[in-house]
Amino acid sequence: MSKFLKYFLIMTAFFVSIFILFASFNISSQSRMLNSGNFKNRKFYVQKEILPDHSLYPLLMLVDRFRLEMADQERRIYLLLAYAKRRLFYATRLVEKEEIALALTTFSKSQKYLNQALLEAKNLKEDSAYDSGAEHLVFFALELVDYQQEIMVEYLDNFTEADRAVLNSLDTETVLLRSQLSQ
Repeated sequence: MSKFLKYFLIMTAFFVSIFILFASFNISSQSRMLNSGNFKNRKFYVQKEILPDHSLYPLLMLVDRFRLEMADQERRIYLLLAYAKRRLFYATRLVEKEEIALALTTFSKSQKYLNQALLEAKNLKEDSAYDSGAEHLVFFALELVDYQQEIMVEYLDNFTEADRAVLNSLDTETVLLRSQLSQ
């Protein structure tokens, strides 16, 4: 598929998604939508960052996915790492706001982004066309793993035993990917 066609399809999907998003906001006044729980828990507030409890957060996620689809291999790894770090920050903010369930999913998403970045960095490093100039991505990924583990230890007591099991299983995968990447 040509780059232009891929770009056109993504832009079309983006505008259709925007239309659907605004239509859903318009329909939200109906009682069946208000009682669903998901929309009811979203808030609209004005701050520098849009946390996952914000009503515009789905739009931010859409933009993130669009940027990931359009990025080349190295840029994609960098974006995955940046998204992991941003979601880690969001998760800590949600814990501070005592929105523990949403913080858990945000911590999980952060960990999944990090694991995907580690996997893609490992594949890039093993690629025959690997450029030593991309070594900074590997360093950045390994540094982020250490930072994320420090933050997780700090906030782990806020979660239930079952929640900790989910986070620990993701962390086990991260440790494995980290060891493979650092070799």
